[in-house]
Amino acid sequence: MSYLFKTEGEGDEIDITNAEILTQLRINGCIKYTIEVYKSGNKHDKGLLNDYQGDFAGWTEQIFDIAHKTALKCSRDHLKRNGIFMHSGSGYKISRGLVKILDYDRLHEWPEDEILKMMNTDP
Repeated sequence: MSYLFKTEGEGDEIDITNAEILTQLRINGCIKYTIEVYKSGNKHDKGLLNDYQGDFAGWTEQIFDIAHKTALKCSRDHLKRNGIFMHSGSGYKISRGLVKILDYDRLHEWPEDEILKMMNTDP
């Protein structure tokens, strides 16, 4: 997965209560670094869900909206490719879907059409 967005502070802790540091570059850096950690640990399914919920606890749709759209797409695609169902489609904000995942208490069932779509999508 290539990252075609600028970043800053990859690997740094991000204090989501400090509005001054919630810049697009820092949020992009946090998202990129977190995805790389998931990939290096081969995280998927329930393990990925648990880590994602811990890493992004407290994040809101407004915080995700600051990120570059490509960063959000990379996050969504990584989660979906690794077993985490997320609603998507025309008119559905990626940031909204990423926040909804934070409240999952279990892995959601994948609708048949989404399974087929993922099977026919390039990795």
